Amino acid sequence: MKLSTAAANLPRKTPLPVTLLSGFLGAGKTSLLQHILESNDHKLKIAVIVNDMAELNIDSSLIEMGGLLQTEQEIVSLQNGCICCTLRTDLINEINRLQDMDTFDYVVIESTGIAEPQQVAESFCADPETAELAVDPSKMLWNVARLDTCVTVVDSHSFPRMFNSLKAFNEEFVVVGPPSTEQGEGKEGEKNIASLLVEQVEFANIIVVNKTDLISTEQKNDVITLLKSLNPKAKLIDATFGKIDISMILNTQLFDLEIAKSSPGWLESLKGETNHLSQVGEADEYGVSSFVYRSRKPFHPARLNSLIESVFYHTANWESRHSVNNIMPTPQRFDIEEEDTRLETMLTKFGCILRSKGFCWIAGRDSIMGGWAQSGRLLSISPTMPWYADTPEDEWGTKSEEGKEHMRSKFVPVYGDRRQEIVFIGTRLQEERITMGLNSCLLTDEEFVCHDVSNSSSQGFFFDPLPAWILTIAEPALYFCILRCGQISNIAIDDGVELKLCNISLNIVDQDVPFLPVKVWLDSTDRKSSILLCTLRPETREQHSVTICLKPNGENYYTLRMEEMGGSFATNSSKKRRLENTGGLAALNHGSSSDIIEVHVVGTVIAVAEEESDEDSSINNSCSLA
Repeated sequence: MKLSTAAANLPRKTPLPVTLLSGFLGAGKTSLLQHILESNDHKLKIAVIVNDMAELNIDSSLIEMGGLLQTEQEIVSLQNGCICCTLRTDLINEINRLQDMDTFDYVVIESTGIAEPQQVAESFCADPETAELAVDPSKMLWNVARLDTCVTVVDSHSFPRMFNSLKAFNEEFVVVGPPSTEQGEGKEGEKNIASLLVEQVEFANIIVVNKTDLISTEQKNDVITLLKSLNPKAKLIDATFGKIDISMILNTQLFDLEIAKSSPGWLESLKGETNHLSQVGEADEYGVSSFVYRSRKPFHPARLNSLIESVFYHTANWESRHSVNNIMPTPQRFDIEEEDTRLETMLTKFGCILRSKGFCWIAGRDSIMGGWAQSGRLLSISPTMPWYADTPEDEWGTKSEEGKEHMRSKFVPVYGDRRQEIVFIGTRLQEERITMGLNSCLLTDEEFVCHDVSNSSSQGFFFDPLPAWILTIAEPALYFCILRCGQISNIAIDDGVELKLCNISLNIVDQDVPFLPVKVWLDSTDRKSSILLCTLRPETREQHSVTICLKPNGENYYTLRMEEMGGSFATNSSKKRRLENTGGLAALNHGSSSDIIEVHVVGTVIAVAEEESDEDSSINNSCSLA
């Protein structure tokens, strides 16, 4: 949109400087805000924007009842939502209104406890998502305001406990806000406490370590250790009741989006060959250290899963812990004894791993780079992007020959840039033991020699109990997947193609081990409905032909899975002896047949005309997932 000549010639106002306050409920954000408004040292006319998830903005009410609306201050309440997502438009409108009033020198934003400061900060920069909200480009935040400082307030008394918590935010704090929807509205309170803490700490320029009067010197040092390991560049300020030198958080000009994005401790370690913490002295002073694990072999998914579940919890399992439907395998339940056991295992074997992040290569998922992210007790491995070796150079995201050459330097014959590169940060880290543990999860030399990353049928070749990724089908091709107990396949269908499933068959890996019939299911995204595709029985019905068409279904996806039918195994004495000698009986006694039985699903992806793919029915077989 072009401005008129008259508007373009108007003198441009100086952007309003803004300080963003983040932190959990009870950390002391409101106390700090009151201290700012009560202080006369800064000589500024300050407007305050208070964000609260509840319909009644409690923090705003407390500030107003405290008599802080006198003189030349204004309190703006943004409630029933979060400024990092649902209330972003309101934030834009209010800051523009404050700028138009031409009354204030400064704005302080107190964000809700579940806000992610990076998302709020991006609203002040040339952010495409924010730009879409603008009716008039001249009203965008980067034209009327300047983010000056990102401050995170930490409750030093409860921080260590929350950092190791497996609870969601709304399980620890009362959150009264908009109801959750499938589109994500109101789901902010369902985020893990530790993950939110890490996001708020890693993005801060200033960390106010509040309530230090409630802890000992030793406990305080432990908190500083945690904070320094997560964000070595941030300045830490001790505080009691939120009282600090105000000049340290107003008009500092510390904020820079690119610097903020690159400031987390894990990224500092990943970029450098040396320990970034030892360079600044924290390794000696607080016992914090970091190292980068690297390898050019892929992880065996089952062995990696065993290692992860001995000390951490999968984020995907944590997110499904409240599931009550019986379609999928029972979600992982977290009890206190199990939590203590895993934490003790980590501390005694590997040291205190506070944070780990990077990328990894999983055998059977060879086409996609896995994003490794762990904070506190939760770890996720999620699909990020295709490896550069499988991506045309003009899509590498860099136009400079120097940048392309840097990427090419990571390539090796056959496997390209596929590799493990994960930084670990913590206290009393046992680098050698962590390295040995991860090395034991790699493919053996024999497995690696036989592993073909270019063969699509290698997907699922190894038993893979890691949380399943969603496979997006976009082009005509043959489709093949392997299902096992504990190993499912998630499928999303792009517009313009359809997947026609045609054959489902049993593959019996060990003929000496008896097993029960299996059922093969197709589930909807919400896991609340499914259809039975077939029942396969050994020696009776080991193959089944199907004619079922999976069509594009918006943002939804399909899940293929198998389950063994209940019952007991019948074995004669000679077969039982063979099972005992081969270890097969032990596998049955433990209730696992993932290594002795597979279900192979075969289909064809075909191109369809656009009008065909727009039909209402997403499954064509007189079957419905409604």
